[in-house]
Amino acid sequence: FGKKETITVEKPLKVKEVEKHARSEFRLLGSTSADDNVEFHPGACSLVLCTPKTGRTHQIRRHARYMGLPIIGDSAHGDSRVNRWWRENRGLNRLFLHCLSLDLPPSSTVDD
Repeated sequence: FGKKETITVEKPLKVKEVEKHARSEFRLLGSTSADDNVEFHPGACSLVLCTPKTGRTHQIRRHARYMGLPIIGDSAHGDSRVNRWWRENRGLNRLFLHCLSLDLPPSSTVDD
């Protein structure tokens, strides 16, 4: 998808065996390209901003995989060939998912 485009993923996710509505928005910030002569290049990657609109377990990771953009280092929902390449060639041995910001409701609106 293009840099100015936002893609919305609305795919229910099972949480404790109950299927629940889940919605995430993805926006491409930048990417590296693979060699055009190679069908699969594990070093090709994209920087994506994801805004989850619901709060489900592993929602970003699962929606990214659904889009065909697994997160580097994700052993549960990622791509093992890509993870191995990044570990062996770039020394990345952890989940490459980071939080940019976190907005929480005021404490007066949270039930105890």
